[in-house]
Amino acid sequence: MSVHVRWPRWLAAMPEHMVLHAPFTPFTASLALNATEHVVGRLARQAAALGVSVVFVGGSMGQFDTMTVQERKDLATAWGKQGAALGLYVIFQVGQTVQAESIELAQHAASVAGVHAIAAVPPYYE
Repeated sequence: MSVHVRWPRWLAAMPEHMVLHAPFTPFTASLALNATEHVVGRLARQAAALGVSVVFVGGSMGQFDTMTVQERKDLATAWGKQGAALGLYVIFQVGQTVQAESIELAQHAASVAGVHAIAAVPPYYE
């Protein structure tokens, strides 16, 4: 007997077998966000070439706690676009110390084509 489970849309799009990658966030030598189409595209293409199917963007590996809300929105937009072009499942991390900012980031990420899911990790954990 098979059981049919109706998964939420975001979960149904997740690859059955996956290789997860948490990419770093690119910055310039002057510490400005460098999430250009070219730079994020290179990171995304390299990940896909190595067999990655899911990227977890903007987590602690992505230095989220050093960026402004606008920079994080720009990062979500860049990865959504590049991930969609390469068939990557993109999870964008919206955790923050300010609840209103997390909500703002989640609303933005939900509106970005190519971002499939949202995660919220607290910025300080042990």
